[in-house]
Amino acid sequence: MCFRVREGGSSGSTLVLFADGPNALEHHDAIFDRLAQWSGVVAVDPPGFGFSTPESNFDFTLRAFADAYAALLTALGRGPYVLCPTCTNVYPVALIAAEHPDLVSHVVLMQALEWDQERIWTSKIVDPNGDLARPYAGQTFNYQMRAAAAEAWYPNALGDSAKVTSFLRQWQAACVSAFQPAGACGLGSQRPLASQEQQALIAEHRATRHFRGKGRRRSFPGN
Repeated sequence: MCFRVREGGSSGSTLVLFADGPNALEHHDAIFDRLAQWSGVVAVDPPGFGFSTPESNFDFTLRAFADAYAALLTALGRGPYVLCPTCTNVYPVALIAAEHPDLVSHVVLMQALEWDQERIWTSKIVDPNGDLARPYAGQTFNYQMRAAAAEAWYPNALGDSAKVTSFLRQWQAACVSAFQPAGACGLGSQRPLASQEQQALIAEHRATRHFRGKGRRRSFPGN
């Protein structure tokens, strides 16, 4: 398992933020910087999302996420943690809190539906035909539709339409500059950064320190 994380902040309790796809950990920059003034902070790209890469046998079940997160938290060695998940990350975090109380001091559960309600929401809104749940085929489809999915998701998910452009710009910046020259969002090592607009966006993030140097990958044996 290879997680991409951002670590920072002061001593004391460590808050852990979990990116909720299609967000990457860069979407937490503003709150990360504020929290880091008085607490330790870790931001995480979940396995298979953003730029964290799971092993080939990772099956994306609730158990797999819980075990992977628990292994990461143990490897970071900054516990006990205040875990702050949103949406689907709530469920593996709840398991961790129950099964590894030594790793957790507090939990802040956001967008937390009861599990059966979450499954109903997924079947009606996210994947009504079950296409995304099909192994390999669902991953291939999601990969091919990644740009269109983000462009469709943010206008519906954000309560403030004025924030859509900034969220998309942050997502695009993560895609084109996280691991240059090879793009983890499918630009590929043989494809150059195509547009001046993309290059200007990267330069802007570097100049304002909103992107480069804030994420690093930590590899460790995991499930």
